Amino acid sequence: MARFWLFLVFLTAAGSAPAAVLRVPQDHPTIQAAVDAAGAGDVVRIKAGTYSETVFVNTKPNLTILGVGTVVIDGGNAAQPALLIDQSDGFVIKNVRIRRADVGLYAEDSSDLTLIGLRITQVQLGGIFVTTGARARIESCIVDGGTHEAIRSAVTYTLIAKCVVPKSTGSGIVLLEGPAACIGNKISNTAVEGIVAVGTRTVLEKNVVKNAGGTGILVTTGAEFVLRLNKVTGTGGDGIRASANQVVLDRNSVVNAVEDGIDVQGDALKLVQNSIKKPGDVGLRTGAASVGITLLENRVRQSGSYGFSIAGDDVVLAENVGIDNAFGLSISANNYDQFGNEF
Repeated sequence: MARFWLFLVFLTAAGSAPAAVLRVPQDHPTIQAAVDAAGAGDVVRIKAGTYSETVFVNTKPNLTILGVGTVVIDGGNAAQPALLIDQSDGFVIKNVRIRRADVGLYAEDSSDLTLIGLRITQVQLGGIFVTTGARARIESCIVDGGTHEAIRSAVTYTLIAKCVVPKSTGSGIVLLEGPAACIGNKISNTAVEGIVAVGTRTVLEKNVVKNAGGTGILVTTGAEFVLRLNKVTGTGGDGIRASANQVVLDRNSVVNAVEDGIDVQGDALKLVQNSIKKPGDVGLRTGAASVGITLLENRVRQSGSYGFSIAGDDVVLAENVGIDNAFGLSISANNYDQFGNEF
């Protein structure tokens, strides 16, 4: 992950003095007019107000759009993104509200994006879609999702941090490529999954997921995932489900999952000090196709079925605790060792 963190430092440090400041509406009557007039490295500075338009940023490298006060881009229920970014590396947008369009912000063929302090509501499909390019920083945004995802990135080296998804009729946050990081976000009231991560070398840390209609956190197809200190409450499916290799689950909390608390399958899995309470089915489950599993100091309370259901090969169980579960331990693993457990 070292290269990823160097990328974050680059995002924080990068930037150069703008060539010009274009003011809306003082210098240009619309945001689109200011964008069209802007050159590389310019800043479009928008005065507080509601701007009824859709905006297309095309081949504008290092352009910054900055809202001053409460700035609203109202797409008017357009069958297109309210803000479309295309072939514009280094694009930055801060402190803007976007509403009423099929997608709030859609970015393609653009790298080194910075999206900070956006508020996106009343969208049909999704809030923020980053589709092609590399390196995107999405931070401190509030996004209501549509029928797809609230926030979706399909580019490598994505950071999504301190964002809030208060509701979505689709999923909350979806990461389709790694390396990536999803840190300190709050997701609630999603119709399906809270967070989905696909790919390799992805960190999910200190996220809070509440009332997901499906799985709270879903990790699938890839390797080298770290899930650390996440809190998942009230899911309609599993609390956390991982089907990938080299997955570490460290000190996560799952409460009131309708199905399993934590369900994992893959090779080289480590589950350490996770806490699971009141799952409807199994507290902690490992799949039969898994190889090389370590379960250390995990705690399961009040499960509707077994506290621990362990399958796979080359399994070590140490110092795990089950309390007031319907059943204690079901084990069908090959080549397993256990010591110091209380089931």
